[in-house]
Amino acid sequence: MGCRKLTYAKDYTTLKVVYRSWFVSEKVAQRFISVDPLAHLRVSLSPYNYCSNNPILRIDPDGALDGDYYDRQGSYLGNDGIDDGKVYVLNEGNRAKTENTNVNWGGKLADNHVTQIKSKSEEIKMDSDLGAMMRTVYSEMRGGDDNAKAIVAESIYNRSQLSSGYEKADGTYSGIVNKFYDVTKSGNGSNDVFQNPTDYIYKNPTETNAWRSSVGASLQAHFGLSDVGKGVIFYNSASSTFYDKNTKMEKITLDITHKGVKGLWKLK
Repeated sequence: MGCRKLTYAKDYTTLKVVYRSWFVSEKVAQRFISVDPLAHLRVSLSPYNYCSNNPILRIDPDGALDGDYYDRQGSYLGNDGIDDGKVYVLNEGNRAKTENTNVNWGGKLADNHVTQIKSKSEEIKMDSDLGAMMRTVYSEMRGGDDNAKAIVAESIYNRSQLSSGYEKADGTYSGIVNKFYDVTKSGNGSNDVFQNPTDYIYKNPTETNAWRSSVGASLQAHFGLSDVGKGVIFYNSASSTFYDKNTKMEKITLDITHKGVKGLWKLK
């Protein structure tokens, strides 16, 4: 950038300051030519920052923000302190060394710990197939308990595992939720939560915890680690006997609480 250069004349009796004309050095490295388009998600940082002002410990190959980190059992490991809704899960064969008490597990992770965990993780994007399951669980059961969230996630996963039939839809999580789950329908009271979860998940600690437990339930179901619902395919959030009259279905009775789910069924 342009600047004035000050020099002085060697005169042992007086000091003379000489103002030279403006100049621009041609030996310039990288310059920012625009603000970060995701700057609104990190208002505590300059919109011209790079790597959260920590380029020694961090790299930014794709301009993406960081986020929350989970293991493959659905356990929440911690976050980078940036509330952006990003979800990362450890790659297969990696585990979090939670016995290491120098790591702030479940809280804001130090930059070097973020770098280490992120290098062994993959991002689950909101618009991905698994992201659709996460958003469905959250928008359906924000006010439900962990068992209710597990039931919703399992119902999606179990449908995807059917050999064939109407209830399988196209076999993808996205196809299943778009066909059968009301939160995906325009006009539903929770549709905006499903479409724009980041507008809700950081409103208060209750919403944040609901989102993180929804992600955890989805990961457990996705990796085949959850069977709270005992083969659930259908569930109802309102008291209903509609499914009881269907001869192709069997009602499931659980001896655990499942706040938010009034009834659940599986195919016979």
